[in-house]
Amino acid sequence: MPVREKTIGFVVFRKEGSGYRFLLLRHEGSYWNFPKGRAEAGESDLDTARRELLEETGISKIKVHENFRHEYDYDFSSVIEEGKRVKIFKRAIFFLGEVEEGTGDIKISDEHLDYGWFDFKTASRRSFFQEGRDLLKVANRWLSLHYQNKVI
Repeated sequence: MPVREKTIGFVVFRKEGSGYRFLLLRHEGSYWNFPKGRAEAGESDLDTARRELLEETGISKIKVHENFRHEYDYDFSSVIEEGKRVKIFKRAIFFLGEVEEGTGDIKISDEHLDYGWFDFKTASRRSFFQEGRDLLKVANRWLSLHYQNKVI
């Protein structure tokens, strides 16, 4: 029987010089992705995104760009119980969050191996999943339309 889940997170960026850098976290298996996770009972989507950001990076102060919300669906097979493969359908919801330039060290959680602040092109190359690259393009486009700084 298929499983339906929701994952919620942030595309985190900071201004750097005349451009922007995007935060990616490296997971086991060496793929890079945005901070995200599952909602807890009673949490709003934004509350979930904030909590996951704090848990996965230690970032507590973030300026949320409230006019940006991007959703997409994806699916994959996973071993859930007794070695049985189950199809998982996920809805991903992302907000756009800005941290101040000079934000201190990121304190990654045990589920991550590394992190990095990358320009758009490098972040696009690092992002393993097509959905992540597409999300980055949407965020990049949004920034270019709503900020005077040029995205590098």
